[in-house]
Amino acid sequence: MERLLGSALALLAIGCSVGGGSGDVLDGPGGDSGPGKIGDGSTGIEVSGYPGNATVGPSGGVVEMPGGPEIGFPAGALGADAGIGIGPAADPPPVPSGWTSVSGWYDVVTSRSGVVAKPGLTVVMGFPADPPAAAIGQPGLQVLAALPDRVVAIDGTYDAKRGAFQVEVTGLPPKAAYCVAWNPRVKRLSSGSAVFALTGEAQSPLAGGWASTDWTIDYDGQSMTEDQAKDLLKWAKESAKFYSDEGFKEPTLYREPAAGGASSWRMHLIAARSNYDPNFETLGDEGARVLGRLNLDVSDAVRGASDPGAGGKAVFAHELFHAIFQSYGVKTGCFEFTDTADPAQPRYCYPSDSGFNEGMATAVGIWLEKGGEPAPWPMAASTLEMPHGHFDVSDQDASYRNQDFFVYLLRMGGIGALRRHLETIATAATPSGSTSGEMLAAYAAVLEGANIGWDAKFHEVYATYVADRGYVRTSAGHVWPDEPHGDIPGESNAWDPTLFPNPVKPTKDDCKVTEQGATCTITVEGVPPYAARAVLLDFTSDGHVPPGYEMAGLDAKFKASTTTGQVSLLVYGEKDGKGSDEGRVGSLDGAEVELKSVIKDWNMGKVYLVHGSGEPANLTLTITIGVGESPDACKEWADWMCKCNAGGQPCWVYEYATQQACANVPAGKTCDDVCTEGVQQYQAAYAEPEVWAAMGCTGG
Repeated sequence: MERLLGSALALLAIGCSVGGGSGDVLDGPGGDSGPGKIGDGSTGIEVSGYPGNATVGPSGGVVEMPGGPEIGFPAGALGADAGIGIGPAADPPPVPSGWTSVSGWYDVVTSRSGVVAKPGLTVVMGFPADPPAAAIGQPGLQVLAALPDRVVAIDGTYDAKRGAFQVEVTGLPPKAAYCVAWNPRVKRLSSGSAVFALTGEAQSPLAGGWASTDWTIDYDGQSMTEDQAKDLLKWAKESAKFYSDEGFKEPTLYREPAAGGASSWRMHLIAARSNYDPNFETLGDEGARVLGRLNLDVSDAVRGASDPGAGGKAVFAHELFHAIFQSYGVKTGCFEFTDTADPAQPRYCYPSDSGFNEGMATAVGIWLEKGGEPAPWPMAASTLEMPHGHFDVSDQDASYRNQDFFVYLLRMGGIGALRRHLETIATAATPSGSTSGEMLAAYAAVLEGANIGWDAKFHEVYATYVADRGYVRTSAGHVWPDEPHGDIPGESNAWDPTLFPNPVKPTKDDCKVTEQGATCTITVEGVPPYAARAVLLDFTSDGHVPPGYEMAGLDAKFKASTTTGQVSLLVYGEKDGKGSDEGRVGSLDGAEVELKSVIKDWNMGKVYLVHGSGEPANLTLTITIGVGESPDACKEWADWMCKCNAGGQPCWVYEYATQQACANVPAGKTCDDVCTEGVQQYQAAYAEPEVWAAMGCTGG
């Protein structure tokens, strides 16, 4: 049998294949090999036991299984060595409804995650196949790739002379099973064809350099109508043109050449996940993406914009953004996990950029569908305790909840601010660490000095987001319709406990009384970069004011410090749980601020501490409560009480006592009257030692 790949590798070696992307995308989303990165050999599969196996590196090469598939890598496609294994499928899956296999099933595995070709090059896969005559040249003759949680299709070309079906992909997932199959119901439609017309196709001079914004779709005619396919192509072209016009890089996707030098990107429609094993939550999206085609669930693709979740355009724009994100080569660290507890099973990488990738894609998808109106995709909201870019391998939905900040960013700075954010994190060093907060520190370090459209440091931008969403709640900061929970939706100057599920409440042990006043020191440990913590204050604690009396006001000074990076300080005074514009003070650098008339005007308070860049840090809040300015007569009265010191209290307590007296002046008198009378009483008592002693005074 002739070589399955024919002359394709010769063309690939001189760069004649058509691939997606621009710029320098390293081999794999995390770059070349190194400890704790994608690409270090720790996240893939042992390939030596497969009948076809070889190590392929930057010089390229072919891996073949005798009598079976061949996989070719052109020179320069890979930036580091990768082991490739090919063998008969150990557990062949059933083909989806409507498909008939015309070849055997084969497992293809890699020794590491993220085997992705550099832009302009593709990996060529050839499979021996024997399709019926009716299938040859029909678009439903494709390769099926069975990933852990779905089956996706890959378009290609059948060479009858060689008896081989050949496909080009942008990369390989760590493990997938492949077969050639035929579905006679599959139809093909292109946005550049005569049957599909779209006005306004000319690209803007501001285009980001995309070679094409056209798309070709393969769909099952029994699951989608031609009109629905046209709608999806329209959404696809609009999304691609938008991203291109806004200066984003081309997506890392396979782009198929067409007659006359034109080309188009490829998408496929797949059955719902529920048709396959729903217990796998490992490689699905990432694996399908690596193969270089966008794969959309049919039920997602046909939804309209009025759907209570999100419509087909939002879903498409979301998935396309992932392919764009891939082109920026953001360096990542890994949280490894397996499908089962069996240590012999493949280990997969949950990359540390997942929070940015999913958060941006989710916010942008809805934004495009709503015509530039930023709104969140319906799901659980994020809390402000979670760091910017949060991800969690045990709760992979958490990555999507980063959309909340990006909705705010789109409202404040538009799509340009989001693009600059992506460009910035692409300059970060490869993250490392044992916690998500430690890994996020690498992205935080470059974000702090980034220019995303404001003349401000990123920690100042992020603290403004926390303030706006968490308390001030302008139209930009009102991210979710039901915030604040339990009160009037959209209400400003209102605390929302759901945003801070673990607030700090100071205890008596945090505070001490000095000669100058009372000082409380509260330290919150291990706060990740760009995360916030709330401190709840009750200035009256167990004090109850008798009817007809009024509490006197003290002044409270607040300052914040951190063991690394920056810290912002936001203070909100409240009267019986209600805030106001006058009760808001703060500093973006943690410098001291003062809230006057504490107890009198503000008997409660909320303090937000917002960490900036750097490793996870301890944040310390220092509160100093003292007496405000008093009339001269009241100061003299306080001096006499301190001289007497019958109660053994610090002198500032007597200053507070005079203010308490002035807060409850009897009708017909003034504060000066009350204080002057007090001074006269002490002067008279001091002049008579027996009276002085009878008052319990110990000073003299």
